[in-house]
Amino acid sequence: MRRLPKEILNYFATYTETRFNFRRLINYKWTNDELTLDLSLFPSFQALLIQKIREGDLSPLRIKQNDYTIIMGKESLLMEIEVILNKRCNKDFLEKCLIDEYARLDQNKVLGKGQSSGIVPAEDNPESSELLERHKASAAKEGLRIYNLSLRREFEKMLNKLQDRIVQQKKEELNIEYTPSAIFGIANYVNQKFEKIKTIGSTFTSSDVYINALSHYFEDAIDDIVIYDLYYNLHKYADFAKLGTLYLFFHMLTSKGEAYPLYFIEAEYRASGSEVTLSFPRNLMLLNTPAVNYFKYDSVLTVPRASSIAAMNAHLGAMETFFQTQYGFQTPCIMEPSFRRITHADNKFPSINSRIGLQTITNEDKRLLDYSELMTRMEMNEEGRFSDFIDQYVQGTVPNHQEEVDRRYLERYSFKSPQRYMSESPLPLNTSQKRILLALAHEKNHIIVVDGPPGTGKSHTIAALTYWANENNKSVVITSHKQEALDVIDRMLTDKFKSLHPQAKPSIIRMDRETGSANNLQNTLQNSVVGAANERALEYNRQAVENDERKQGSSLIRKIEDRLRQSGCYEETVQKIIRFDSIDQALTQEPELAALLEGIRQPQEQIDFEVINDLLASGAMQGFGDISLEEYAYLLSQKQRIPDILNTCEKLNRIPEADRRLQTSLEEVPSDFSSLLDKLKTHFKDSIKVSAITTKHSTAGFFQKLLGKAPKEEDLKALLDALTSLQFSNVVKEIARILNKEKEDITIYDLAIGVGKIRLALSLRRDQDLLASYRLLPGNQNKDISDIYEAFRRLDNAKERLSPEVYQALRSLFKTYGTLLEHFGITEKRLGDLAKFSGHDEQVSSTWLWIQLHSYLAWHSHTPALHLTDMNSYYQLKQKEIEHLNDQRLKNLNNHLGEMARIKVSYDGGKRLSIDESKVLLESVSCIIAEPGTISRHFPMEEGLIDVLIIDEASQVSIADSISLILRAKQVVIFGDEYQYGAVSATNVSARYSTSYFSKIISAFADDYHTTVSAAAEKELIDEVSRENPPDEQMIDIPLKPEPGKILWLKTFDIRTSTLTFAKAIANYTTSLKEHFRSFTEIIGYSNDHFYKEAQMELIINRIRTKPIGEVLAFIHVHTQGKAGPNTNLDEIEAIATDMKQRVDHGFRGTIGIITSFKEQQARMEQSFNERFNMAALRRDHKLSIWFVGDVQGEERDIVYYSFVEDKEIQNANLATIYPVLGGTADTIRSLKMQRLNVGFSRAKDTMVFVMSQPVEQFSNTRLGDALKHYQQTLETTMQNDFFIEDEAVFESPMEKKLYALLLETGFVKQRREYVKIIPQFDIGRYLAAEYGASIPKYRADFLLTYAKGGKEETLILEYDGLEYHFKNPQDVTSLNFSQSYLDYDTARQLELEGYGYRFLRINKFNLRPQTPGQTQAEVLNRMLEKSFDGL
Repeated sequence: MRRLPKEILNYFATYTETRFNFRRLINYKWTNDELTLDLSLFPSFQALLIQKIREGDLSPLRIKQNDYTIIMGKESLLMEIEVILNKRCNKDFLEKCLIDEYARLDQNKVLGKGQSSGIVPAEDNPESSELLERHKASAAKEGLRIYNLSLRREFEKMLNKLQDRIVQQKKEELNIEYTPSAIFGIANYVNQKFEKIKTIGSTFTSSDVYINALSHYFEDAIDDIVIYDLYYNLHKYADFAKLGTLYLFFHMLTSKGEAYPLYFIEAEYRASGSEVTLSFPRNLMLLNTPAVNYFKYDSVLTVPRASSIAAMNAHLGAMETFFQTQYGFQTPCIMEPSFRRITHADNKFPSINSRIGLQTITNEDKRLLDYSELMTRMEMNEEGRFSDFIDQYVQGTVPNHQEEVDRRYLERYSFKSPQRYMSESPLPLNTSQKRILLALAHEKNHIIVVDGPPGTGKSHTIAALTYWANENNKSVVITSHKQEALDVIDRMLTDKFKSLHPQAKPSIIRMDRETGSANNLQNTLQNSVVGAANERALEYNRQAVENDERKQGSSLIRKIEDRLRQSGCYEETVQKIIRFDSIDQALTQEPELAALLEGIRQPQEQIDFEVINDLLASGAMQGFGDISLEEYAYLLSQKQRIPDILNTCEKLNRIPEADRRLQTSLEEVPSDFSSLLDKLKTHFKDSIKVSAITTKHSTAGFFQKLLGKAPKEEDLKALLDALTSLQFSNVVKEIARILNKEKEDITIYDLAIGVGKIRLALSLRRDQDLLASYRLLPGNQNKDISDIYEAFRRLDNAKERLSPEVYQALRSLFKTYGTLLEHFGITEKRLGDLAKFSGHDEQVSSTWLWIQLHSYLAWHSHTPALHLTDMNSYYQLKQKEIEHLNDQRLKNLNNHLGEMARIKVSYDGGKRLSIDESKVLLESVSCIIAEPGTISRHFPMEEGLIDVLIIDEASQVSIADSISLILRAKQVVIFGDEYQYGAVSATNVSARYSTSYFSKIISAFADDYHTTVSAAAEKELIDEVSRENPPDEQMIDIPLKPEPGKILWLKTFDIRTSTLTFAKAIANYTTSLKEHFRSFTEIIGYSNDHFYKEAQMELIINRIRTKPIGEVLAFIHVHTQGKAGPNTNLDEIEAIATDMKQRVDHGFRGTIGIITSFKEQQARMEQSFNERFNMAALRRDHKLSIWFVGDVQGEERDIVYYSFVEDKEIQNANLATIYPVLGGTADTIRSLKMQRLNVGFSRAKDTMVFVMSQPVEQFSNTRLGDALKHYQQTLETTMQNDFFIEDEAVFESPMEKKLYALLLETGFVKQRREYVKIIPQFDIGRYLAAEYGASIPKYRADFLLTYAKGGKEETLILEYDGLEYHFKNPQDVTSLNFSQSYLDYDTARQLELEGYGYRFLRINKFNLRPQTPGQTQAEVLNRMLEKSFDGL
C-alpha cells in the first residue's frame, strides 16, 4: 500500500474538521444529555465491546431483556421498609394522625363533649348519633390518609436513596463518573404499591392491625427491582438516536467541562419486540486526533483520523504511547474497558477518564466520514482513484486528451459547416462550450477544468452540460459552496422547463434545506409530480416532434449555409455593385430605358448566366433561328427521338400523297384474321365474292381429291363459317370502307389488299402522331414534311445545346427580364434574336451585362436574416425531446415506491442513503443541485456513484473540501477563475500542526518513490505550507509540475491549494470560456485589459452597449461634512441613498448592488438603509445587496454603486490596507488584494456609479487609483464621440448622412420614434478580435438601432456599404485587402451574435433599389427594418 495518498487524505481530513486553528468547535464530543447513553454500569457488556474491537469482530450484538441489569434487591428493600414501619411511620405516628383528626371534631357545633371528655351527640336523638358516627369514620379515614402520605414520602425517599447508593457503589467500584438514566420509574412504582395500600386501609379497624397488614403486604409484594436493564435503556434511547448519527464512544479527555472521546465507531440501532441489535455498518474506527491536538500537547499526534478495524490496534497503540509520554505513565488504558482516572502531574493537560457509551451526533459534517472510508479502504489495499490521481501526477503520466477533443471538434464543426453555428443542445453554444461538451463525451476525460472569467456564461454552460447528461441518460449533480451560484442554475433550468410546461414542476432536486426552492426533495418526489411526468410521457408525440425538429433544423441549416456562402464572394460582390452602379447610370440616360430598368423586380429564382453565355459564344443561337422558347422545350423533350423523327419524315416522303391521308378506326389487324386469310387464299379462288363463295369454289383438282390430298369438306365449311362470323365482321366492314366497296362485293383478293392498307394506315398513324405534337406548336400548323425534316436536321447538328439547364436559364431570363429584352426586339418567340447580345451594339451589350449584374446582386447583396427566434424554435424542439426523456426517468419512480419512502425518511433524518437508494434517486431525476456538505451528508462515499459532477466557483474552496466529491463521480467538470478573489490562499493555519502533518506527507513521498529528501528542501517546503500569509502576500498558486530532485511542487497538496488549481494538476482536459455576456465593454474593459489579456485570456465581449456612456459610467463626487468614523463615511452613504431613491422613483426596475471597500462601511450602510428605506421591498423588487469588496464574488446586478470611503483630509480610512500599493508585494494579478479590483469591477451589468470623497488623483497610491483613472478616461474619451444625441453635425461623411436621413424617413422609425434610438458611428470593431479590428472596410458605416419598449430591448446593427462614395472604378476594389480569414471571421462572429439575440442588416445602394414603380428607398429600408424586427 502506498503511504502518500493516505497521508494526504489524513491531512485533508484533519483540516476539514479543524481548519488547523482549533478555534473551530470539535463536533465529536460527549454532550452529557439525552443524546448520550453511558454504558459504564454494564462492565460485562463493556468488556464484550472492547474484546470485539480488539479482535476486529464487527458482527452485530443482540441484547435481550435481563442480559445486562443492575438490581435493587428484595432483602435490602424489606429491611429499609421495616425501619420505616418501626420508626418514622410506626404505630404511634399512626395513632397521632388519628387523634389529631378526632380533635378537630370539637370544632363542629353539632357535636358536644361527654362526661368522660368523649365526643357525644349534641342532642339525644338517633339522628345526632348517626351523624356522630359518620364524623368519626371520616376523621379516621383522614388520619389514615395523612399517615399513608407520610409513609409514601418515606417509601419514595427510601427508594431514591437506595438507588443512589447502589449507583454510587458502582461508580466507586468501576471508577466511573457518568451513568445512564435509570429505567426504574420510582413514581410509577410507588403509585402502584400505594393503590393497593388504599385497599388495605379501607378495612381499617385498629392501628395494630393496620401496621401488621402493611408489613405483611410489603413482604409479599416487594421483589427484586431492576433499576438498569441495557435492553430497556437502549429502547428508551431509541428516539434520540434518530436525531443524528449514532456512534459508540470510547473513553474521554476532560477539561473545563468539555469531554471528548479518544476513539469511536459508527453504530446502527434496530429494535424488535424481543431484542435490540447493535451493529457496526462501516469497517472503520475514528480516532479523535483533532480533539487530542486541541489541547496543545508538547508534540502533535498525527495518527490517522480513521483506521480499518484490522489496523486499528496499531494506531491505538501509537495513541496510547503518545499519552504515556505526555503524562508519564505506563499502565495500559486505551483498549481497557475501565481504568482509573489519569491526570498530569502539573494539571497541564486534560484528564483521561474511562468511559464507554453511545452518542448521537447532530449536524455532523459527513466529509469526515468520506475521508475515513477512503483511508480505511487504502489500509485494506483498495486504493481507488485518489491513489491513481496522485501517482499519475507525481509520475507525470496524467492522460491529456486536448488534441483528441480538438480534432473531434474540427471534424464535427468545420469552419464552413452550419453545425458550427447551431447547437445540439436546447441552448445556443459558442465554440468553447461545444468543446466542453465534446470533452465530456470522451469518457476518458475524468477531470475537465474550465476557466470561467466573470460574465462568460458559466451557468449557461452548466445548464448545457446538464441537458447533455439528460440526453445521454447520465446522472448529474451540480455543486458549489456559493448558494447564489446554485440559485442561478436552479432558476435557469426551472424557467426553461416552465417555458414548455408552465403549470408543472421539473424533475430537479434542490437538496439543500431552507433555500426557498420549489424543487426541494419532498416536492419533487411527491406522487402528484411523478404522476404528472407519467401523463406527459404518455401524451408525448415523438414522431411529430422529431419531424418538426428535422424541418426546423433543415431550414436553419439552409439559412446558415446562405450566410456562409456570402463570405466567400464578398470581394466579387463589392466589385459588381460598383460596376452595376456605373452601367446603371449610363443606361438610365435614356428615359424609356430608365423606366424599364426601374420596373424590374427582384428575381424569384436564380439564372444560370454561364450556360446562356456559353450558348451565345458557341454561335448556336443563330442555328435556332426562329425557334421559340416553347418550341425549344418541345425539342428538348424530343431530343433523344430526333433520329426517329428524321427517319419518319423520309418514310412519309416516299408514300404517295393520297396514301398519306389513309386512316383506320382499327387499332390492329387481328392475328387470327391474318391466319384465316392465308388459308382462304390457299384453298379458294380469290376472285369469288365472299358473299357467294361455297366449298365448291375450292381450288383442289380432281386428282387431289382422287388421291385423298384435297381438304375435307367440313374443314372448308369451317373456314367459310369463320369468315362470315361476327368475330371478323368489323375487319371486313373496315376493308370495304377503305376500298370504297359494298361488303357483299368484297373478294378474298380485296381482303388481302385491304389488310395491307389497314397496316399502312396504322403505320401512318404512329408517324403522324410523332409529327403532330410538333405541328401543334405556334406557327407550325402548315409545315409540310420537308419543312419539318429541315428543322430537325438543323437541330440534330446542334442537339448538344439542347439541355434542361439552358431551358431553365432562358425561361427564368424571360420571366424576370422579358420586358427589358423586348425593348431590344428579343422575345421568347424567336430565340435566335438572343444572338444580338453577341453583336456590336454597345447599348445591347451593356444591358446584357446590367441584367447579369442585377441578377447576381439580387442574390448576393442581401444578407439572409437569421433571428434568434429561428434558433429558439429549433432549440425548443430539442428541449422537448430532453424533457420527455426526463419525464420517462421520473415516472420510473413508480417502480421504486419503497425506496422513495426510505429516501424521504433518510433525508428528513439527515441520514445517508444506501447505495441502491442513491442510484434510484440519481437515475430518476434530471439533476441534483446541492452544496458540498449536503452531498457528503446524504450520499455514500462510493466511487463512481455519480456519472457527471459539476463544481462551480472552484477557485474559492480548498481541495480538502472537494476531493471526496470528485471521487464520487465518473467525470467531473470544474469551473472557476483563478483571477477572482477567493479565500483559500488567505487561510492561515497553525504552523505547528501543519508542519507535523506535512512532514509525514514528505516522508511518505520519499518512501513510496524511493527518493531522498534533503533537510533543506524539507524545511523550505514545510515553511512554505505552514507560514502565515500577511494580506500583502496572499497569492493564488499556479499548478505545479513535479520536477526531479525538487519537492516544492508537493505544495500542490497544501490545503491552501484551491480545488481549481489542484484539478488543473490532474486534469485530462482544460479550456476556458472567453466570450463575455454580462457587461458592456466599457465596464468589463478594466478587467479584460489588466487581468485577462495579461494572463493570455483576452475576453471577447458580446454585450453591445445600447445606451449613452453617461448612463453606463457615472462619478458622484462627495464633499464630506466630517460625518465619518473609522473606515466609514456617512456622506457617501447619503449620496448613494439619494441617487438610488431618485432612480427608483423615476421607474428604474433593475437590480441594485452596493460594494464598499470596508466592512465597517458595509455594516453602517445596512443600518442606515434599514432606518431609511423599506429594505424588504428593495430586496424583493431590486435584489438590493450591500457587500464588502472581498465578499462579492459570484454576484451581479444591473447597477452597482462603489463606496470607497477614504477621504485623506479627515483621515478616516486607508485604502492601502484593502488594495495593492503600486510596486508593492501585492502588485500582481495573482494577489488577492489585486483580485479584489477584478471582482469588484466586474459585477455591474449596465451601470457603474463611483462614489468618492476625494479626487481621482488622490487614489493614486494604490492600484484602485489606476482603475478609477481607467474608467474616468473611458468616460471622457467615449463622450467625445458618443453620438447618442441625434445631431447631424456628428456625421463625417455623406454616406452617414444619407443613411441617417433614410432611417428617419422610414415608417418603422416614425411610428416608434419615442422607443427608437439611432446611434451613428457605431464602433463594431470593439466587439471583434483585435487582429480583425483593422480589417473593417473603410467604406462601411455602422449604425446601432435600438428599439426598447415594455422593459424589452431589441438591437439591430446596420452595416452600410457606402461604395458609391468611395469607388468609381470597379478595378479600384482590388487595391483593398480582402482577407478571406477576416471575411470568414466576420460572418462567423455575426452568426454567433445573432445567436445571442442581436440582429444584423447589411445594406448598400443596390439592395436599397425600389422594387415597384413609385417605391422609394425609404420604403425599401422600412421593409427591411420591419422584417429584421419581426414586425414589432
